[in-house]
Amino acid sequence: MNYNKIATLFVILAVGLQACSITRPVVIGDDSTYKNYSFKLVDERTKEIRKSFITKAGFIYSCHYGIILLEDKDIVPDRLVYLSNKLESLASEHLNGKTFLVQRFTIFWNNQFGLRSAVMAGVSGGFAATGDILSGVVIWGGDVLLRDAGSLVGCEENYTGAYFTNELNGGHSPIVLYFDGKIDDIPIRLRIVQPAGKDMPYKDLVQSSIDLVVKAIISKLKNET
Repeated sequence: MNYNKIATLFVILAVGLQACSITRPVVIGDDSTYKNYSFKLVDERTKEIRKSFITKAGFIYSCHYGIILLEDKDIVPDRLVYLSNKLESLASEHLNGKTFLVQRFTIFWNNQFGLRSAVMAGVSGGFAATGDILSGVVIWGGDVLLRDAGSLVGCEENYTGAYFTNELNGGHSPIVLYFDGKIDDIPIRLRIVQPAGKDMPYKDLVQSSIDLVVKAIISKLKNET
């Protein structure tokens, strides 16, 4: 019997189960809504289906390993409610009477590097952070991978939560967010990489990534209107 292989398998399973145990839903605000909004939001998203990293297709040597899709039920309030409330609060004068189509709002947590490192070291590990918020990377144009930005962590396929090491600004285990939409005739296509800083709560990591979407949209509106 190969005890080394058995021990390695137990380590992989332990690390995988720890990653799956992230407290969800992630509460990033209250779920109250405005009685009236100055704009009309239309949800045109299609359902994202991704395999979990612990399935056969996402095992340790797969490019999908350690990358978790945050579904709608995993974030409270609903990400569209949070986005609408922020935009209404901060930019209602730029949105008044407009129609906001949301075609993609996909959020991944990429902890591939941390999990692989933990497995190779023979100990369980994962996201263990509770203060610093690092600046995230906002890339206009959708899923544009910066191929001169270091080593790829994840898959080369579009919209799968990949990032390049140089996009982390010294952080780790980032949220990778994709947003596609349109405000009247103004296109909004974003890829955001929000790295975790030292002792940064997971809740803050998720919220910061969505707040970057809000800031980018407001900046675009101010420049276009």
